[in-house]
Amino acid sequence: MKKIILGIIALVILGAGGYFFWQNQNLSGQLNDARSQIAETKEAKSKVENELVVLKNTNLAKENEILRLKLKTAEKDLIQEKEAFSQFRSRVASIPQITDALSLITSLVFADDVSQCPSQFGRFGEVRQKIVAMGDTRLLNAWDEFAKSPDPAHCGMVPKDFQRVMNLGLDKILGSTK
Repeated sequence: MKKIILGIIALVILGAGGYFFWQNQNLSGQLNDARSQIAETKEAKSKVENELVVLKNTNLAKENEILRLKLKTAEKDLIQEKEAFSQFRSRVASIPQITDALSLITSLVFADDVSQCPSQFGRFGEVRQKIVAMGDTRLLNAWDEFAKSPDPAHCGMVPKDFQRVMNLGLDKILGSTK
């Protein structure tokens, strides 16, 4: 009987060992499957991360190109504005010359002492030099016309010719500010 009991115990132990061996094999297969899935997931994650990096770099490159184009446009605009400002500055620089000439003309024409008419002052040449320095032939021609137009009632000058000289001078000032 002891042998039978020992045989039964041996069979039970052998059966339990076989069962555990079979479970171990089954779990080892599941473990290998899980490991391969983890490896595949890591590989997929790596690919997705690489694609994301490429997309981010592509977006950054696009943004960089857009910013570069905006900067070029802004630089061109700045150069144009500088040129326009420089031209404006040179035009405005002539205003003191114009006002100086117009001031001299009015002081000669509207002298306090009417007995000393501008034609007697000998300063017409000075006015003419100022106008020549400005380089405005229309104003110079108007001045020459005014200076040689006799009208005894207005100290030897024709008012409409004076008005033409003044209007051309003021037009030149206005033109300088545009």
